[in-house]
Amino acid sequence: LATTGSDTDTLTNNFNLKGNNLTQNVFNLQATDFVTSGASFNFQVAAGSTILVNVFGDSDATHAGVINLTNIGFFFNGVKAEAPACALTYCHDPLYPFSSILFNFPDATQIALDNIGFGASLIAPKADIQFTIDTHIDGNLVANSLSGQGESHALPFEGNFVPEPATLLLFVGGLFGMAARRRRT
Repeated sequence: LATTGSDTDTLTNNFNLKGNNLTQNVFNLQATDFVTSGASFNFQVAAGSTILVNVFGDSDATHAGVINLTNIGFFFNGVKAEAPACALTYCHDPLYPFSSILFNFPDATQIALDNIGFGASLIAPKADIQFTIDTHIDGNLVANSLSGQGESHALPFEGNFVPEPATLLLFVGGLFGMAARRRRT
């Protein structure tokens, strides 16, 4: 899917991802953008829209090929994923759309999650995921392997992606081609 949004803060390690599409917002980042802990993902998009964050590439040699996601906060239109006023160690804010956000790491081979409540589903089919202290994912997790101590909370991805017009045109053209071929035989 084509990019529909942009990172409006390129000077810090905070990702202020702003999108104007009412149904789906796609953001493309590079793995080398994750250089320090304490960052945040601040989504500024229409309520009810699906969010896809593609993170391309693998980490650089400085980080031994590991994408480190450490102590990162997640916000949606100013709402923090984990409500601060809670009797538990963490709790989910009902205004944060956990089930509509998907992070895709198609190239990553190693991802370390440390001291993070990952407020989205995460797909990294080639990656070995390492959970360390105080880590959980609020959504689906697809990875090559998983190790360490952490947990995944049952907040399944329920977002919808609408194919681009060119993709849809190719699909419909293929259907017509198959129908015409069946008719001849």
